[in-house]
Amino acid sequence: MGSKSSRNQTDLTRKEANLTAAIEKMLPDFARACRAPDTPVVMIMHQDAFAADYQEEEYRLIGMAIRVRWHLRQGSPNHRDEQADC
Repeated sequence: MGSKSSRNQTDLTRKEANLTAAIEKMLPDFARACRAPDTPVVMIMHQDAFAADYQEEEYRLIGMAIRVRWHLRQGSPNHRDEQADC
């Protein structure tokens, strides 16, 4: 059973790393701001900056950005038991 749990954790870590890499490529300024030590805990993201044309891909992008923001703010991936602070 430990093997399956370890495999699931490895898959999750890989998915989170891929998601973060995608956001860093598509939104480098956003990723830098998320990693900056002086960035406030709360970050306001305007929908029109991500989904101005109401396209499905734009909504996916804002969802990805929110997820990456949470992971980068936590300091490391896989903090499922901690409350998000953003």
